[in-house]
Amino acid sequence: MYFELTVVIKNMYLNKASAAVLLVVTTTLITGCASPSVIGERENVVVAPENWGDSTSVVTVSDFDNQWLNTLVSADVRTLIQTAIDNNFDLQNKWLTLQATKKSVEATGATLWPSLEMGFSTAERKTATSDGSVASNDLSLTLRYEVDIWGKLSANEKQLNFSYLSQKASYEQARKTLISNVILSWYGVVEAKLQLQLSEQRLTNAKQNLDIIEAGYESGLNSALDVYLSRNDVASEQARVYTQRTVYSSSVRTLEQLLGRYPAGTEKVIADELPEVDTDLSANLPSEVVASNPEIQSAWYTLLAKDAGLAYAHKQRFPSLSLTANLGQSSEALSDLTSSTTTWSILGNLTAPLFNAGRLEANQEKAEFEALAAEQSYLQLVNQTFASIENTLTEIGHLSGSFEANKQAAENAQIAETLSFEQYVKGLVDYTTVLDAQTRAYSAKSAEISTRFSIIESKMKLHIALGGNFDSIIGSDK
Repeated sequence: MYFELTVVIKNMYLNKASAAVLLVVTTTLITGCASPSVIGERENVVVAPENWGDSTSVVTVSDFDNQWLNTLVSADVRTLIQTAIDNNFDLQNKWLTLQATKKSVEATGATLWPSLEMGFSTAERKTATSDGSVASNDLSLTLRYEVDIWGKLSANEKQLNFSYLSQKASYEQARKTLISNVILSWYGVVEAKLQLQLSEQRLTNAKQNLDIIEAGYESGLNSALDVYLSRNDVASEQARVYTQRTVYSSSVRTLEQLLGRYPAGTEKVIADELPEVDTDLSANLPSEVVASNPEIQSAWYTLLAKDAGLAYAHKQRFPSLSLTANLGQSSEALSDLTSSTTTWSILGNLTAPLFNAGRLEANQEKAEFEALAAEQSYLQLVNQTFASIENTLTEIGHLSGSFEANKQAAENAQIAETLSFEQYVKGLVDYTTVLDAQTRAYSAKSAEISTRFSIIESKMKLHIALGGNFDSIIGSDK
């Protein structure tokens, strides 16, 4: 390339100004062809452990298993997921933005090709030495092409391509997150329904106990204190029911918002139980997570885009060579325009920045700092993802033990509640013992429901962090 460009310049007429340009060109060719970069090979950027370091749970490293999703997601949930993908405002916004970026990439790629333009102009001119005006009609065909001798245009195109890939990965992550949120919102409504049903059952039991105690008080078997304690229990349970109804309505509206519907709180969730999700863990290797997690992929492409932007800013300091070919006709009468003499010209234009008060150098340094910042953001995201996976692995292992303990506690508390009231009726214990047993039974059952939902929530969080897909329950990305 050095020889070819030098030959072209030597064939031109050299004056002092063009000789200065030649000096700039030849110097740049020798010293400035290599573009700066802040990253090397990918494996040198990402520092991933060989395996997960969590020692509190048994983790099997294997191909990611999506079978648990098939048992978790019913036909009704699949329908809602598709509705959310089609109608969710945020996801649709990201999709349209992605398409706009794709068109920008196509438009930028077109700059690497010559452009052909047709022009027509007409004018009336009058000179100081003539009595009348002279008409001029011009028809021209112009071909323009900028020679990408330094790869400046291709670096700009590469930057936009990486930005598009970053947005595409970000869209994929948003889509996965939306699917996950719809599933969790569905079962969040189920949990709220179960908690509400539990509170309503507790209220019914409290009212039955109050009737029995008031009847015993009228017969002289119970004290007034027991009556007031029982009435207080009824009032407390009534307040708990109102609270749970609020939680249930809020959960339904959250689901409706994800579906792109008006949050009226009227969506019907027919499920009446939370499925028991298998807590056996299988996970991809950390290095595989880096390759499959869309959020990490998006950050990586952003880093590559910034690195390409650095190359583009560096090459802005190089000379630009453009070629222009013009073919045209001109006549005084419009009717004679097509039959007039055809003229043509070819022009080569070489421009080089000589003085700009350090603007181009500052832009290059700015681009370098932005690329370095993007590199740190990428590494931070990778480490955060690893930390999230490690924490979730530990969390699921602990939740499994907690669920079994809460399940056993709920069974024992229910038996204790029944026995305490029977003993109270027989006069063996006071009513505070009954209230204590009832509180324990409610708390244990409520904790069992919450823990079961937490296991679903944690496994879904782990699924997303590991870069798992939902292709087994819903089609691939549109």
